[in-house]
Amino acid sequence: MSLVAALAMVAPAARGGVVIDPAASTHTAWTWVALRLDAQPSGFFRLPVPPGTPDGGLPVRFDHAITYPGIVPFPSVTSGTSTLYFNSGLTRWFSDELVNIALEAVATASFTPGVGSDTPGYASGRARVALRLTSAPGTRLRVSATGEQSGALCVIALTGTHEAYRLEGTGAVQETWLFADGVCDLEWIVHAEVRTDPLERIDARRAAGSLRLDVEEVPAPGAVFSVHPAATVVAAGSPVTLSSEATAPAPITYQWTCDGQPIAGATGPVLVLPSVQPRHAGNYAVVATSEGVVVASQAAALTVEAPATSAARLLNLSTRGHAATGEAVLIPGFVIGGTQPKRLLIRAVGPTLGGPAFGVAGVLGDPRLTLLRREAAGDVVVVANDDWGDSPEVDAFATAFAQVQAFSLASPAEAALLVDLPPGRYTAIADGVDGATGVAIVEIYDLDTSATDARLVNLSTRGRAGVGAQVMIPGFVVSPEGAKTVLIRVVGPRLAAAPFGIADAMVDPELTVFRRVPGGGDVALFSSDDWGDASTADEIAAASAQVGAFALAPGSQDAALVATLAPGVYTVVGAAADGVSSGIVLVELYVLP
Repeated sequence: MSLVAALAMVAPAARGGVVIDPAASTHTAWTWVALRLDAQPSGFFRLPVPPGTPDGGLPVRFDHAITYPGIVPFPSVTSGTSTLYFNSGLTRWFSDELVNIALEAVATASFTPGVGSDTPGYASGRARVALRLTSAPGTRLRVSATGEQSGALCVIALTGTHEAYRLEGTGAVQETWLFADGVCDLEWIVHAEVRTDPLERIDARRAAGSLRLDVEEVPAPGAVFSVHPAATVVAAGSPVTLSSEATAPAPITYQWTCDGQPIAGATGPVLVLPSVQPRHAGNYAVVATSEGVVVASQAAALTVEAPATSAARLLNLSTRGHAATGEAVLIPGFVIGGTQPKRLLIRAVGPTLGGPAFGVAGVLGDPRLTLLRREAAGDVVVVANDDWGDSPEVDAFATAFAQVQAFSLASPAEAALLVDLPPGRYTAIADGVDGATGVAIVEIYDLDTSATDARLVNLSTRGRAGVGAQVMIPGFVVSPEGAKTVLIRVVGPRLAAAPFGIADAMVDPELTVFRRVPGGGDVALFSSDDWGDASTADEIAAASAQVGAFALAPGSQDAALVATLAPGVYTVVGAAADGVSSGIVLVELYVLP
């Protein structure tokens, strides 16, 4: 068996040049022992030639015992001779970008049984060449092959991105391939074998082939940007849109980055940040990839400034959840700040949610509403209501509903209150008459129309958060005067500890903040799970201390975030992080000074 291989390579051009990858390239004889491709000082790779090797080649002797399926082992050693040729005179270097690889291989096999032996025998000779050709990033490989092969078994196989070619046996080769990712794997095997039987005293076979590869590095057409993202300065809480436009002959995929780090889900030519926060400041760019060619846009700096001071306030709180019994009753809470009283409309709605306007299943059939005020000695009942339709204030209720644009109540069994409350801490317990349970919504509306220093500064809801219709969904409105910075928390594990001691507290809650967009629908703004793992953990802890909220344990699985919100309607979805668990949670909203 003999192998004659001549490799000719080009010096790497400015963009890299074609390279034979030594880690994936082998030239082997019968033993399939890989020979290394040594790197030259110039960066080339060439086939090493052992010192003193003549141009005629290097003989390799092998002695081996073979077990062939169905044939007993030979009684004596089977021997043969294989010659592996390194023809140093055929190794040349070229100065252009075209790589020429010329390969020739001859494999022979012969077997002579021992004198007087009637034992069948088997002998084989094999030559194999495996090369991996790679070009520089942003280029493609054009491979043209010409040659012919004959004999018992000759195999040529080339593989690469979206391309594959295989020829076995005898035939001519004349093909050209284009490998889009700049990687081509070539495997060429020339194999000859002989088997003897008692009537054959000697046999030999020969397989031969020649193959020439012309390998060229071809520039790949990458995307070209006509529009780059622009530098932007914006106040916290405002939306930002960063745009780009690119064209390419082939489809383009996009990935936005901030300070070099990929942004999850940002895979289009336009990046929309619906509510920018200080943590979003940085340098933004988009990477366009087409046919394996990666092109980055110019970077654009996003600067986030503090919002202007405003008289904005929280106008109302609404919480939808599952009202049960005991610790699982639905309990919205709120704090009135300032020195003057505040007029509020408070409602607990169940049957109307089951009507055609909402279509919620499993609603609370007859809700009851009890308002409590926190005093030094404990909670004191302020007022209660069941069946608002029986109240003498029906007309006043209708006027208040229209003032705040609250939906009409379709059932007289709903509960509602109109109250004037001094500054202080309050809770509104929503439960079912006679221990009934179901989905309900509790709403607190600010009815003040004249100037007053009274403000809703803290809104909260405690109840059971489940899955589907039973997730906890508080909502609130930021008034039109300007942006407001708030602390939002969904507390679960902390409720299990003293002084709360709630046995069925949710183990791992998460929160997601949505904003209602014009024309209907909601867009997700932020989310939080395991507050202590967030990069803003110190900011959250400082904000909690600033507003007098109880501390969350470091590293706990409670959820919390700080955000500056522009005027609008918002909802907070509190649910289990695993999407299937349930438990008692406390959803809190604090206005930061």
